Amino acid sequence: MRMTKGISGTIVSMGRSGSPAKPPAFVAAGVLGLASLVLVDQLPIRAPLSPVGLFHLLCLTISLGALGGVCWQATTALVSRLPHGLGLRVWPVSCVGGGLVLADRLNAFGRLEGRYAALAIAVLSGSILGGGAIGLLLSGLSPIEDRKPWLLRLSTPTRAVLSTLLALAVALLVLADSRVYVGLYRDAHTAVRFASIVVLACALLVAPAGDRLPRLGSRWAFALVATLLIPVSLLRAGDSAALHTIHQRAMSAALLATARSILDWDRDGYSALLAGG
Repeated sequence: MRMTKGISGTIVSMGRSGSPAKPPAFVAAGVLGLASLVLVDQLPIRAPLSPVGLFHLLCLTISLGALGGVCWQATTALVSRLPHGLGLRVWPVSCVGGGLVLADRLNAFGRLEGRYAALAIAVLSGSILGGGAIGLLLSGLSPIEDRKPWLLRLSTPTRAVLSTLLALAVALLVLADSRVYVGLYRDAHTAVRFASIVVLACALLVAPAGDRLPRLGSRWAFALVATLLIPVSLLRAGDSAALHTIHQRAMSAALLATARSILDWDRDGYSALLAGG
């Protein structure tokens, strides 16, 4: 028996054991993962924070985390329709391709000879291995055909150990973002932040407690995404204290920049919403 359910038409099937193969709670994991990193990014508090700025930051975090979860679940729904062998390969191949694009944007291929060759090789290796590792994680959390995601079929102790290792990997990514080439290589820092969000969301789903995360339906998911309308309506260029609170930390500033980019309808690098671009 097959039935379509959820925000993206994710297939809920009767597997061989007769129990529904429910998709993981992608939206909840996206919101919680992003919120955790934004919270950590605010510590330690070195200056007074604007309550209005924190409120707008909360709305940005909820909306973008939910939007990422919706996109994740929608893509997984499409992948789940593919034959088993092909479905398992989509995420790793796509993420390795993304890593190669990142390496190209960092000019790693053009620096394979010369005094920056070692750095170029490190960038190329890290992009490929990092992309492949994230692709395997995403593949392992994707229901394929009638089968439960294979990472969620592991034993409870194994899942607990794996989720801990993933959390440690996120800590290393956050540390690298804040300590390595600060202010340089913007694309690399953006990729590291994005990877930390994805890996932490995966860690939340892999953890044994991840089975208890709420699986949000269409209305709840889109209601969370719609919280973006609050800062869109209220945040103005004259709100200097609120903007300072958002801009003083890298992750929160990146969220605002991402939201502005989404709302830059004509792609001219400027958004009239969210206090300008």
